[in-house]
Amino acid sequence: MSVKVESERGRFRGAVQNFANVWEWAITIKDNAGAIAGSVFNNIAINYHIWTAQGSQAHRFWGAATANNALHEFHDFAVADGIASPPLHLSIWLSRTRIIGFALMKNFLSASAATDAILNGLLGSAFLASLLDLITGGFVQSTWLNIAAPDVMIGTGFQQSDQLKQLAYHEIAHTSHFVQVGSLYWLDVIEAEVGANGWGNENSDDAGRIAVCESWAEHIGMTYAHRSYFTNTSIGETFEARTERRVNAKPNHVPWGLHHDLLDGVVDPPTRVVDHVSGFTNAQLFNTLNNTVINPEQYRSRLIQLHLGSTSNTEQQVNDLFNSY
Repeated sequence: MSVKVESERGRFRGAVQNFANVWEWAITIKDNAGAIAGSVFNNIAINYHIWTAQGSQAHRFWGAATANNALHEFHDFAVADGIASPPLHLSIWLSRTRIIGFALMKNFLSASAATDAILNGLLGSAFLASLLDLITGGFVQSTWLNIAAPDVMIGTGFQQSDQLKQLAYHEIAHTSHFVQVGSLYWLDVIEAEVGANGWGNENSDDAGRIAVCESWAEHIGMTYAHRSYFTNTSIGETFEARTERRVNAKPNHVPWGLHHDLLDGVVDPPTRVVDHVSGFTNAQLFNTLNNTVINPEQYRSRLIQLHLGSTSNTEQQVNDLFNSY
């Protein structure tokens, strides 16, 4: 098979499997698999081995292939779970030097509204300078931001596919959540997170919205990484075991173990979490997290109202679990 990289800046060079355009900033990552004779064309495996030199062609191919696989796997997992699939034709950009990401959803928002949300949230903030530098290479101008910003950025600076996929699943989970909550809600997410320099803390403006969105994405990211890798991980344990030991990302903020505890029926390892809840499903949790839910308290109230009756849990047990976070 011949291998070719399209690296023409500023031009769209085609979709990846009809789901997304995977870019490395303004450079499309594209590998021509070549010609294969025959009448059946499915389950053709092409292996991209782990990179050794950051920024190399091997790194770009591996990062793009791993992120693309994660996107396809997310679609399958979402159907199985009964949650929304990501929107089609996402613009996904990759960074070889970072191990973080964001889900701006810029192409699904009004360009001016997205810019306003970013500028309102990050005016005078260090994160604004960082984000704009990330997107524009230092050319800080809102017009350029409107034109150039992606829907999703995924850092590919990992040397372990499971950790890269966990991040990819997390960011793609945001795009699925976006389908559920809509544009106006997401503009508030952008403004809140930009203003908080990321996830912020319990005292950040609109901290409840950040806590709901980021804990859900982290739950899905860890859950899907566990499904993909089970015991074959690079983190010294399963992703599920790591989730079991998690409480909040920061004191009283981003309860990243909460959603898993609503499902699992497992008594947590030594933590302060009071977990006697089980039997909820990811579909029920996702259905609960609509555009009216802007903090964990509203999440709890709506979950009890909509889905408690389909489980064997009591309202007190659910309250005790939420209060543990």
